[in-house]
Amino acid sequence: MAVRFIGNKQKLLDFILHKVIEETKLTSGLFVDLFTGTTSVAVGAKNLGFDVITNDKLISSFIYSKAGLLVNEEPRFENLLPNIKVNVSTLFEQPYDLVLQYLNDSPELEGLFYKEYAPGGSAEHLSQPRQYFTDSNAKKIDAIRTKINYWYKNKLIDDIERSLLISSLILATNKVANISGTYGAYLKSWYNRALEEIELKRYPLFYSNGKYSVFNEDANNLVKKLKTADIVYIDPPYTKRQYNAYYHIPETLAIGDNPKIWGKTGQRPRQGDETSAYCYKREASNALHDLVINVKARHIFLSYSTDGHISHNEILDILSTRGEPKYWGVDYKRFRSNNPESEKIKDLKEMLYYVEVVN
Repeated sequence: MAVRFIGNKQKLLDFILHKVIEETKLTSGLFVDLFTGTTSVAVGAKNLGFDVITNDKLISSFIYSKAGLLVNEEPRFENLLPNIKVNVSTLFEQPYDLVLQYLNDSPELEGLFYKEYAPGGSAEHLSQPRQYFTDSNAKKIDAIRTKINYWYKNKLIDDIERSLLISSLILATNKVANISGTYGAYLKSWYNRALEEIELKRYPLFYSNGKYSVFNEDANNLVKKLKTADIVYIDPPYTKRQYNAYYHIPETLAIGDNPKIWGKTGQRPRQGDETSAYCYKREASNALHDLVINVKARHIFLSYSTDGHISHNEILDILSTRGEPKYWGVDYKRFRSNNPESEKIKDLKEMLYYVEVVN
């Protein structure tokens, strides 16, 4: 699943899951992913044969989890299909494909995305128009999200079907967004990919008969309520970047509202409890300590970056409260997207820590 997302573990997935199997000797049991993000690790655990619990405070990540974990057979859209006109052909045999075809054929609509995130609409009320999307792509996003929300409100699709369609929409939107890495800023010039026509495609689905649960809570509170797991995987924010600010547009798609936005980049209104303690240098270490001491699990894995707020030695001290930690480092490069005109590659190590819990 190609999602531009801070800390996305897709490229490190094989390494992480290899170490999980090597250290625990497990390919089944309960796997808990407390900061699931794009769900790549959680879905990888699902494919290995684990029962999985995911959690994330972002609504968009919560939506990904529903699609990636809770859809375990080919979607039928039984209530919707009798109420829409679709062009049936041999290329579109499954209900999911028919619905995507219908959405892709939607006539353009001038809504929130056109008025606020495209140059044509935002020029009407901003001296410096926003250009996250071309006018035509923004209008198509407005049309698609309006249809999905109408279907859900009128019970033509259920919550899981809505999550699946919204996940497809977020992926398609991400592909044509005029950004370098996050939605914290748009580019002043158009990337070639942003000029392509948006097209919804199937969200990657992996079917299984395991047990899966998804949560949208503060991880430090959730661990106190969960039953004992075989493996808990922890991948908290590393730096000052507040994810709800950097992914405000996927959040709006996931929530399905029309917020009164503000600022140069069109941010959503924020509540105080939306911020993460892990994004503050003075709070991150205490937050991780509180989390680790309350985790109920046989095995704990922690992913963290060498440019994170919490030092390597601090992490070892925290994990030592539960057992004898091990760790591995992987060379990892990422770009800083704060200033797209002067992107700099920085050499980093992505650290994977492990402790077999003894207390």
